[in-house]
Amino acid sequence: MTVEEVIELNIRAQFEIAVGQKQLFYQSRNQVILGKIAEAQDWTFQKRLSHWASLLESLREEFEAYGLDVNFYSNKFSSNPDNLKDIYWDKFLIDWEKANAEKLQDDLSRDIQTQEEGIEALIARTQVSVPKYLEEHKVSENEFVQIWGTMCGRWNAVDFERIRSVVRIQEKYPILLEVAKKMGRIADEESILRFSVASGNTQQVEHSTKSDIKGITVGDNLNQLLPLELTQASDEEMEDLFLYKYATKNLQNFSHRSEVLKPTRSLHIKPARQKGPMILCLDTSGSMVGQPELIGHSMMVKLLEIADAQNRPLYMIAFSVSVNPIDLRKERARMQQFFLKTSVGDTDATKMMEKTFSLLDGNPEYRSADVLWITDFKMPLVRKDLLDNMLNHRYDGTCFYGLRTGLAAEPVWEPYFDKIYDVAIPHFRKYGK
Repeated sequence: MTVEEVIELNIRAQFEIAVGQKQLFYQSRNQVILGKIAEAQDWTFQKRLSHWASLLESLREEFEAYGLDVNFYSNKFSSNPDNLKDIYWDKFLIDWEKANAEKLQDDLSRDIQTQEEGIEALIARTQVSVPKYLEEHKVSENEFVQIWGTMCGRWNAVDFERIRSVVRIQEKYPILLEVAKKMGRIADEESILRFSVASGNTQQVEHSTKSDIKGITVGDNLNQLLPLELTQASDEEMEDLFLYKYATKNLQNFSHRSEVLKPTRSLHIKPARQKGPMILCLDTSGSMVGQPELIGHSMMVKLLEIADAQNRPLYMIAFSVSVNPIDLRKERARMQQFFLKTSVGDTDATKMMEKTFSLLDGNPEYRSADVLWITDFKMPLVRKDLLDNMLNHRYDGTCFYGLRTGLAAEPVWEPYFDKIYDVAIPHFRKYGK
């Protein structure tokens, strides 16, 4: 994919996110109006008598152009107050609801059209200015894709260079790319199908023109006894010996070719595991200041690139004593602000784990997710019920990985993770134990 194509794809993706946010905003407005209509439905007759005039006047400017005939209802209610009791009052509320629906749809369409008109011009401008900058400043394709994914479709050289320094942390610590690749569980990156080999033992009959009997063995199969053993079974004096040999599986049996277990190998095509969501749990306590903090930011950018490329949800839970959850693909502007903050405070994994489990338990699509903790693990174990829940989710298919940015006093967290990776930060190698 060319730089120009990446630019256009990202800008249009941000436009779709903006449209989705607009739709949610107008849905919220609709619920507010529907609530007011429901309240008016429950008004007593006395309240309708005293409030109908002010209500109609408040609706005139906003809804009259969308089919709410304010003058008609004003005449009906003023000429005969009994019209407030039944059919006309109900019809007024129905017309109000219809007018509100039409107005919201019109407002939404107008907002989307306004944004859409500027998209083509924005794409054209960015496709001219960005490639020139990349060439002049020798920005690699990999750097550009990662950085551009954080910029909400808006080009800014200052922010670009700031994020570029974060991305370059990956060159210093190659383990980051290994961990990022691990987070992308998929059997075949190019196909929804994969080949798999099944192995084991099975019973196979060899083709032969001779008898199926292959030899003699020992066991307790009464259907394949040698004649000598049958003779002992029918002899009262030898019966005890027969029973002893049966109990100890030492009866002489015929061995048949059709019963020989042979190793088998078979090639199957099976659906590949679906690319699941990713949850990034980032320690923002004071002990993460410096290189550990930058490592966390760099991993965030890399995982966002993977999430965009594979169309996967990416949820970040920043934690110290409290938690700060961010849907990274939908809230990129918050991600930019996050980079400007400094890690402070103590570390407590309790609230972070509770938030993680609420995602895993409350969203079917989050099952079989990949969860990555980036922390120095300088924190005590949490409550047993949380640890048990973690193990249960692992059993159900969720993978938990850790990226350790320091030397913890004791490796107490290891049994609860699929794997914990260590970043070889020079400072910790020199002064750590």
